Amino acid sequence: MNWFDVDKAGLARLLERHGKAKTLFRAVAELISNSWDTAATQVNVRLTHNRNCVTVQIEDNDPNGFLKLSDAFTLFAESSRKGDADKRGRFNLGEKLALALCNEAIIHTTTGTIVFDRNGRSVNRRRKAARGSLFKGEVALAMHQGEFDAARLLLSQLMPPDGVTTYVNDVELRRRALIASFTATLPTEIANDDGVLTRRNRDCAIDVRQPLQNETAMLYELGVPVVETDDYHHYNIHQKVPLTLDRENVPPAYLRDVRALVLNHTANLLSQNEARATWVTEAIEDEQASVDAVRAVVFSRYGENAVVFDPSDPEANKLAYSEGRQVIHGGALSRVVWDKVRENRIVLPAGQVTPSAKAWDGGGSGNAIPFDDWIPESKWSAGMQRIDRFIRDVSPHLIGRVVGAQYVATFHHLGAASFGPGQSDITFNKFRCGNAYFDAGLTDEVFGTVVHELAHDRVTDHLSNDFYKQLELLGAKLTRLALEKPEVFR
Repeated sequence: MNWFDVDKAGLARLLERHGKAKTLFRAVAELISNSWDTAATQVNVRLTHNRNCVTVQIEDNDPNGFLKLSDAFTLFAESSRKGDADKRGRFNLGEKLALALCNEAIIHTTTGTIVFDRNGRSVNRRRKAARGSLFKGEVALAMHQGEFDAARLLLSQLMPPDGVTTYVNDVELRRRALIASFTATLPTEIANDDGVLTRRNRDCAIDVRQPLQNETAMLYELGVPVVETDDYHHYNIHQKVPLTLDRENVPPAYLRDVRALVLNHTANLLSQNEARATWVTEAIEDEQASVDAVRAVVFSRYGENAVVFDPSDPEANKLAYSEGRQVIHGGALSRVVWDKVRENRIVLPAGQVTPSAKAWDGGGSGNAIPFDDWIPESKWSAGMQRIDRFIRDVSPHLIGRVVGAQYVATFHHLGAASFGPGQSDITFNKFRCGNAYFDAGLTDEVFGTVVHELAHDRVTDHLSNDFYKQLELLGAKLTRLALEKPEVFR
């Protein structure tokens, strides 16, 4: 006598807990999967619905049929597919799930015929099919038309393997457009030498396919939908995936790895909005995400000329904005992604890309490379001397202290002129200004430069409101000085 029996009615109730439409879908999908795992090239499925039951008929053209007839009715027997990660079967469940729901059924195959009815099970090994297998059963599910239509819609989500044409009520299951296909290493479930299912890493093919219209993206195991992802594409894993017994889900870490691997091959296809999706954010945080994928996502979101917010150079951030660059702030990316961005120099700080002009004294303050190109006062032209005297005359009235001029001729200088808080001279770079600038004397350009540089005595940020207010103030003071003491300007 067997140690225990399986309660067929109890198994049926267990299967029905997810709703009638999904119950019917799962039972039929298991039968279709069995056919797909054979050498069949065509599978025909027919469902007919009446008020109290659904008749299911599935037939394939596999030349071999059932190699072991008892597999049709022995639950959890050793499956020939357990050791093959490329096959869908695990627990010899396929026909049993359908049989648990049936009032009566028949299996006709190359090794015989089995009839299931109220009297039990009868086997006729002489009544054989020439090829293929046929399953026909009366599923005891009282379904209304909406539930039946929902089950058929679920069946339309199946993805037939290449080389196998599958029909459901004479309508061929449609194939989805291929976006990308690649090989990667993922965990799978496969039997060891003792026949025990264990998890191990294994190379497999992954297809990324475009969902049909109004179709929700899903993760598939060998063409059978496992779980909705709400991502942009279907992921069809060509080996057994880590599953719960009821095939309802995969571990979160597994899905995150799959998303990262998919992103590695599709990141360049993402639009700016798509690149901001939650699944993309999770994918670039995964260790499987490549540097190229992270770079593509960051560039899609922020543009290739983006910079990182630089707290050490506030003006550089504003200059970046003024050039139409996006400035990425710290909270925009996770710590893991920031590490990847900085380590691989995907985006640079604003201070390195759009640096602000710094007050410079030829190296004494550490703002530039030291040099020996100071122009001694003995070699100043008349124009240089005139500008120096003018600055010394007006600076006390403008900033409250005497400031002079000094001159250099070097390509290291940051600009035509430079000045900052606490410095005693405005530095003019003859290399940038040219001789004509000085020979022309006190021109409007010189006045403008002097006012601009003296404004930096209080404010260094060119793009701040305070700087413009300082310019207005010095301009007003200079005008008043010209009116009250015109001799300064002669």
